[in-house]
Amino acid sequence: MFPDLGPALMKPRQQFDDTRTRCRSAGVICGFRHPATFVVTVGKDKRTFNNPKDAEKFLDDKQVSR
Repeated sequence: MFPDLGPALMKPRQQFDDTRTRCRSAGVICGFRHPATFVVTVGKDKRTFNNPKDAEKFLDDKQVSR
């Protein structure tokens, strides 16, 4: 079963679209924990984010290419 991803849930997830694209193009593992917590794993460092700016800063600090 898949949870219902209505507009109220999709909006916070869509804020991470650019960050997800960056992760995918760099081969970085990323995804979501329900409802809208973004999870990024770079090497052995796994972090969770509720704000896309914080996630972008983390990727910059880890020198993940844009």
